[in-house]
Amino acid sequence: LMIQFLTSVSSSLFLFSRIFLIFFIIIGTLYLLQRLEQSRSNTLWILMFNLLVRCKRTVHWFVVDFFCDLLANELNGAVDFTVPDGGMTVWTEFDKSINLEELARLAYDKGLYISNGKIHQYPSFNKNAIRLGFASSSIEDLTKSILILKDII
Repeated sequence: LMIQFLTSVSSSLFLFSRIFLIFFIIIGTLYLLQRLEQSRSNTLWILMFNLLVRCKRTVHWFVVDFFCDLLANELNGAVDFTVPDGGMTVWTEFDKSINLEELARLAYDKGLYISNGKIHQYPSFNKNAIRLGFASSSIEDLTKSILILKDII
């Protein structure tokens, strides 16, 4: 009788351990699949983000080149500048004969707001220069602004 009880307990434990093992394998597999899906999803987001950053950089450098070409071609001789390595503005030095305060006032009358350059002048640094921003402007707006400056100068 005792042997029969132990055999039935043993077979019950064996059955229970088999069920537990199958349950553990299913739960473990589901967990691993979920983690794999999250990993794939994260990888997809990372790839999309990298693509977006690459596209943004390409567009940024296109705008930088376009704006600097406009400055060089339309305001040739009146301005001196360096193509920026990064950032969203071009430091533009105007010819000494150009009064930046008068230029800013005339540009404002035509609908273009630019600095009069006073904010960039210090006792140890006195250049006839301003920062011209291009980051938030469209190609059409950049073209209009440079043409306005060309007309005034």
